[in-house]
Amino acid sequence: MEGSEGDAIFESLNLNPQLFINETLNTVDDLVDDAFHFFQQQASTLLNTHATDRSEDLTKGIANVRSMVQSVLDKRLAMWEKYCLHHCFAVPQGFSIPKTVGSLC
Repeated sequence: MEGSEGDAIFESLNLNPQLFINETLNTVDDLVDDAFHFFQQQASTLLNTHATDRSEDLTKGIANVRSMVQSVLDKRLAMWEKYCLHHCFAVPQGFSIPKTVGSLC
């Protein structure tokens, strides 16, 4: 089914698949930010690196690890987004919404 027909169906049901995906991606980004911030604090405390040269080294090391993790995560989430749009939120050919919304009884 064409995107415009699928978009119209989602619109009529007050659903926005792209908004769902964006909110999920933002949530994952927030969790990663919080996790690495917590890791930075804990590592700094456990290694007693406050206000030392080691503090800068620790920060650089954590930034490198985060960069590697973020790169892999971005690739995986891009695949997840494509999967969702092509499979989870695909409107089947010939699908139509009933004119009246009633009970299922």
